[in-house]
Amino acid sequence: MAHYRKIDVRIWNDAKFSGLSNSAKLIFLFLVTHPQMTALGAMRATPQGLAAELQMELETFAEAFGEALAQGMAKHDRNSCCIYLPNFLRYQSAESPNVLRNWSKQVEYIPECELKTRAIAGLRGYAEGLSKGFLKAFKEAFPEDFPESVNSKQRAVSSKPKPPSQGERLHLGDTHARGAAEEIGGHDGNAVGAENLDWPAGRVS
Repeated sequence: MAHYRKIDVRIWNDAKFSGLSNSAKLIFLFLVTHPQMTALGAMRATPQGLAAELQMELETFAEAFGEALAQGMAKHDRNSCCIYLPNFLRYQSAESPNVLRNWSKQVEYIPECELKTRAIAGLRGYAEGLSKGFLKAFKEAFPEDFPESVNSKQRAVSSKPKPPSQGERLHLGDTHARGAAEEIGGHDGNAVGAENLDWPAGRVS
């Protein structure tokens, strides 16, 4: 696992990042540079554990993490304890096809869930944006086939997260807000960011 991460200084000019609260910025940078974050941009983690690592109150973490979820900068599968950063590979280059092959060894540290499939598909999209040697390395490291619908839509290099539809926004602002409030112990669900925490069972945000 790499002991360093690349962060483009232009992140401070990014509208989504600059629009985050200071706590949300800290959490996002913490995720990018977390020692357990794999090269695919996904890792096993829980909001409770990350909040404890940052010595941050869980309510404060929940609201700030919800900002990153709402912007599509992070995804969270509560049941599988998995967190995924869709655009992670956009800034973490593989110096050679052999480096990409070695990345496949980190897949076993990502919990089995939809986000793991997205992370692998994102790596394929990343490889397709490079030379044929990288794509060949990917296919050797990941011989299993993935659904075309996933491969074509989860390109880490070129794709941009789509904003939720009106119906999805209403759903997040109602049912999921109450679920998030219950998870953090009686929070009223009306505070900033709480409605964006997609923590109820069986959901991936």
